[in-house]
Parts: sequence; C-alpha cells; structure tokens
Amino acid sequence: MPEIWTPLLQSVVSTKATPTRTLIILGTQPQMQRAYIDLILASRAQSISVIPCPEPVANDFLAAYTYVDVNDVEQEDTLVRLEIYTIPTLHEAHASFLAQKLSGVNIQLSEVLVTVLLNCNEPQSWAGAIADWVLYLKGVLSQIDADKVATGKDECIKRFQRLSSQPFLETAHVDRTFSIPEVVHDLEQGMYDHPLGVELLVAVLETERMETLEAQNGWTDEEFDFIQQFLRTILLKHGASLIYLNSDSDTLFPLLYHLLQIQSPVGLSDQPGFVALRPNIIDRDKIVVPSAWDSWRKIEMLKEGFDISGVSAGWELDLATDSDGSGGVVEVYEDIVPTVTPDLSGPISLAATSTATQNRRAAKEISHTYKNHASARQTKLETEALGVQEFLKLELEEISRADTVLSRDRDTDKQENENPMSPSTEESTIAQLREMGLSLKMVN
Repeated sequence: MPEIWTPLLQSVVSTKATPTRTLIILGTQPQMQRAYIDLILASRAQSISVIPCPEPVANDFLAAYTYVDVNDVEQEDTLVRLEIYTIPTLHEAHASFLAQKLSGVNIQLSEVLVTVLLNCNEPQSWAGAIADWVLYLKGVLSQIDADKVATGKDECIKRFQRLSSQPFLETAHVDRTFSIPEVVHDLEQGMYDHPLGVELLVAVLETERMETLEAQNGWTDEEFDFIQQFLRTILLKHGASLIYLNSDSDTLFPLLYHLLQIQSPVGLSDQPGFVALRPNIIDRDKIVVPSAWDSWRKIEMLKEGFDISGVSAGWELDLATDSDGSGGVVEVYEDIVPTVTPDLSGPISLAATSTATQNRRAAKEISHTYKNHASARQTKLETEALGVQEFLKLELEEISRADTVLSRDRDTDKQENENPMSPSTEESTIAQLREMGLSLKMVN
C-alpha cells in the first residue's frame, strides 16, 4: 500500500510554517551589533509589530543567536521570523559554525542576508574590513555543498538582473501585490561579476560623527565623495547594498524588506509610519544604495576623476587568496583616506589600523584553507561540517586565549599607566566568558 500520510502531513506543515529569513551580522563591538538590531525594530511601520528575543547578543569573543518575529497587527499573522546570528571576530570556529547553519536543508542561500557593520570612528579601515569579511565569508561558503552555493549564486544574480531591468520604485514597492516581469538584461560592466551566493549589505553606524570629521578634522566633499565612490564600486561587484545609519534613521527596515524579499501586508504603504525605500547619495550621513540600483555611470556622476575601472580590477587582487595583495586597492584607500585622531573619534575599536594587515592575512588563510578542503571533497555527497562538540571545544580554547590576552594587557597597562581596566571589571569579564563557555560545553 503506498504511503500517503507522510507526504500529506509534510505538505500541511510546510504550508503552515512561519517563513524565515537568516540575517548574519559581522564585525564591530557587541553593543554596536545590539544597536543595529534596535535600529531594525525602530524603523518599522506602525502596522508592523515585532517580538524580539530577550536573549543578549554576542560578546567580544563568542558568536551569538537571537531572533525577531515580524507580525501584521491587523491580520494578527506572523509575516516572517528573522533569525539573527552575530559574529564579532574573524575566527575559524565561527566560520565552521556558520557553515554548519547555512548547510541546513531549510535554508536557501538566496534568502540569507549578510551584513558587515562598520564604525564611523574608523573610516580609514572600512575597505580593509570589507575585504576581510568577504574573504571570511568565501571561506564559510566553501565548506557548503558546491551545488547549493551555485544555486544561491544563480538565484541572486537572476534576481539582480530582473530588479536592475525595472524602474526602482516599482521593484521596491513594499506591498508586492504584483509580480516582477521576467525581463533579464545583460549585466553592465562591473556589475555582480564576483557573486558570493548570498545577499550582502554594508552598514555604517553612528554617522552623526561625520559632522565631527568635517568640523574638527577638516574633511571636505573630496574625502566623503571618494569613500562613497570607492565603497559603491567594490560592493557593486558583489551585488551588495550600502547604507549609512544614524540614531534616527528610518530606512533600514524598508531596505531589509527589499533585500530579504519579505511579503508585506496589503496596504502597508498607506499605514502611519511607513517610509518608502528610496536611493539617497546626496545626504552624506544617510546614504542608501540598494542592490540592483547602482551602476558605473551613476558612481562616476558623483564626482569626476574617480578611477572606477582601476578600483574594480584592484579589488579582485585584494580578494585573491593566493596573492600578497600587491596591486590591490585596499592600501591605496588607506593611503588616501585621512586617519581620524583618537581624541576626536571617541573610543577606538579593536579593529585598529595596526592590525589590519594581520586580519587580512588571517582571513585569506581561512578562505584558502577551506577552499582546499572543499576541492578535496567535491566527489562526496555530503558536506563535512564541524561537529557541535568540536565547535564548542574551539570556542573554549578562544576563551582561554582571551583570558591570557586580558591578563597580559592588564599587566602592560599597569606598567605604562595608560588608563588600566579595573581588576574587578576585568575579572568579572573573564568570569562571564568562562561561565558562558561552561554552559556551551553542556549543550547536547
């Protein structure tokens, strides 16, 4: 007798299941990752309610998970669940953890949005930070089944082509009561010629500080325009989006709707608090460049004299895992963009310029290592992902190393009298890390 109940029940479950989207947040300090999530919640329309997970997100050394349920108030229906993973540092254990999650059968890579966070305190480090995280992401994706990654690339590119072939205000129509015509135009030069397999967004936080850059550091339109043109050029190669966010930004939620292809309630655009997604390249602290909107022509129109073809070609050299980066454009960017002095930028994050070269080397090593592993297992039917216990073991080793670094830094600070962290605060931090590590060790 043929089995009829199992397929029937599976069909019912898939019909009733809440749609999910995966959001991966990379970089900066935990408090800025939390601030980014808060901006997502604050920039929604009034007819959309959100139920955030109360769990804290991230710390300086460990990855973390949280989620947000997005609900339609009037229909009392859950539109989507955003599953959010935060990754603070470039570490091999985090890469294996992400690869294991993204390898799940219920996750489509084209519905994954990776966000690289940048700190407005350190504009000179932005290009290097993006290169580091793109290399890191390529290492993660190289651990996933090659067919799945190829499907993700194909779906992302086709969507990019469809969106770039239509007027933006139509494709960004939040109600989505229509279907985008299957019109596919050839991609222009420099467009999506380095696909990753997932959607990519770069977000610059605390852009209020740009007033300080102008007033106290003497920055002019020349610096601001160069940075914008540079970022837009390299992100266009990955089909990525760019957004500048200050404390009252209201465009983040609409942009996520656009990038994650979330089905919105009918009539949402007529609701109080609704903000239409519109590109903005004029207001230096509120830049919005959605995926599939930009082009070389638009980038060159911002300011003449920018070597867009040279930057595009040099970016490929920066991402080559088998090169030393010579001929790349990250160093050129770092030479051109003035360094922000510490007394004007506020607290300096761990991603200091002095460690940029080490970070890039580590990211390339991770990407190159996993690429070799992937090539060696191409004939296998299943993807080899790091086991839970192996992952937790590496996390605990990272905690131990963090303990050593903190202790060494405390001794150094005492010797040099450079505002040492109070022992009680430091010991509390170490104790918290150990406690989290022990609790992780007990999982499964």
